[in-house]
Amino acid sequence: MNMSQIKKFGIVALALMLVFALGACGGGNGSEGTNVSESQPTEIEAIIGQTYSLDTWDITVNSIRFVNRIDVIEANSYFAARSGSFLVEVNMTATLTGDEADTFMPPYTIASPAPEGSVRTNIRYDDSVIQRLVLRGGAAVSEWSIANTEAEPGETIDGYFLFEVPNEARENIESRFIFQLFQNEGRLIYDLRDLPEPEPEPEIELIPYEIGDTTTFEQFEITVTGFEITERIETSTFYFVPREDLQFAVVHLTLTNMGEERETLLRTLIRANDARATLAHENGETFDALNLNTRRSLLGTRIDEGEEFEGFLVFEIDAATAEAGELGFMIDNAARGSILLYQVR
Repeated sequence: MNMSQIKKFGIVALALMLVFALGACGGGNGSEGTNVSESQPTEIEAIIGQTYSLDTWDITVNSIRFVNRIDVIEANSYFAARSGSFLVEVNMTATLTGDEADTFMPPYTIASPAPEGSVRTNIRYDDSVIQRLVLRGGAAVSEWSIANTEAEPGETIDGYFLFEVPNEARENIESRFIFQLFQNEGRLIYDLRDLPEPEPEPEIELIPYEIGDTTTFEQFEITVTGFEITERIETSTFYFVPREDLQFAVVHLTLTNMGEERETLLRTLIRANDARATLAHENGETFDALNLNTRRSLLGTRIDEGEEFEGFLVFEIDAATAEAGELGFMIDNAARGSILLYQVR
C-alpha cells in the first residue's frame, strides 16, 4: 500500500467514525423524553415541563413553587410551614415503564419491590439534605400526595408532594439549592434558586363539623358523638368534681386508628408535634383538656391499628361560659398545620 492509498484509507475511516458517533448520539426531542442513563449516567440539569426517563419511570415535573401553606378546602384543613421555614410544593407526573409493579417514592424505611429500585427524592442546599415530607393521615392533606403510590407497568400517576425547608436555604444565594429525583445512577437536578418568593396565602374559613359528623384527622377517623356540661364525673371506683365555681364540659368521641401502627393522638406530655384539644368560646377564651385518671379518657390513650375506641375529654369552664355564647371543640396540631373544629353548643 503506497502513501496515497494510506491517506485515502485514513479519510474513509475517519468518515465512518463520524457516522457511527452521530448514530450513537441519536436524535429525539423533548416530547419523546430524554433517557438519563444513556445521555448522562450520573445527573442531568432538568427543565420543568420536560419529560425524562430514569431506569423504569418516565417523569415530568410540571411545576415547583414555594408556599407558606397548603389549603385543602374539601377537607376543611390546611398544612402550614413551621416558623422559620417554607414549603416546596412539587407537581409531577410519572409513568412506570418497567416490567414489574413498583411503589413510587416508597418510605425510606422500606425497600422497593422493584429490583431496579424505585424513585427517590430530596432537596439539597450547601451540605444539608432534606427528604420529602411524609404526610400522615387521610383526607386532610395526604390523599393528593403522589408519594407511596403503587403502580402497575404502563400506569401513569400524578400528584404533589412537599418539602419543609429552612429560610436560610434561599437566603444564601451562593449556596447550591437544588431539588433532585434519582433512581440508581440516573439523577434529575432542578435548580431552585430562581424560583419566585412564596406569595401570601389567603386565610380560609374553617366550617365547624356538627355532632355526629365523621372526619379524618392525621391517621384517625373521628366522630364527636356527644357534649354535656356537668358538675360531677363518676367512674366505677372514683368521682371527680371541678374546682370551686367551675363546671365540667365533657366531649364524647369515637376514634378509629386508620394507620398501620399503634398511635396516641393526644399525649399527656406536650411535645412539638402533638395534637392539642381545647374548647373555644366566641370571645376568644380557650380551655385545655384535663388529664383525669379514667380509663375512658382520650388523653394519653394508645390505640392499636384498626382499633375503634370510645372515650371522652374533660374541660373545666366557668359558669358564664356554660350559660351563654357559642362553644367550639377543637383538636389542632400547630406543627403540622392541622385543625379539626366541631360546633358543640
